[in-house]
Amino acid sequence: MIATTFSQPILAQQKKGNIRLYGSGWLLIEEIDYGSVLSTDITNPSAVLFTTTLRTLWDVMRKRGVADPCFGRRVRSLVEQLGLIDVVHEGWTRINRGGEPQAQFAVMTLQAAAKPIIAAGLLTHEQCETTQSLPCCCIKFG
Repeated sequence: MIATTFSQPILAQQKKGNIRLYGSGWLLIEEIDYGSVLSTDITNPSAVLFTTTLRTLWDVMRKRGVADPCFGRRVRSLVEQLGLIDVVHEGWTRINRGGEPQAQFAVMTLQAAAKPIIAAGLLTHEQCETTQSLPCCCIKFG
């Protein structure tokens, strides 16, 4: 069994023929997908800021080639294109509150990317600061 959370480069190498899979067995690929992240309370006034800020962050990450936060939804079709059979795809949803590890990871990612995002005029300093302080919950498909 092979498990990886960075499947995009591995699938690209497999497609080029640089990785060979032999015999029978299992190949496990775990890849997160942030495409469905939003505030659990969409009526909260901070929900729009929360969602807009995170989507802007992910767009910047994708456009700069840092990561594709929505790559997880493409894994099954990429694996099928490789000719593997009996492909199964599962997903799950998780609700995180502001102080939990996944929410802290989102805050740290925003902190690391804030300067270039602000410099590009995509978000203001105030938007980044406010989003980092929100006690929001988020729903994440992984």
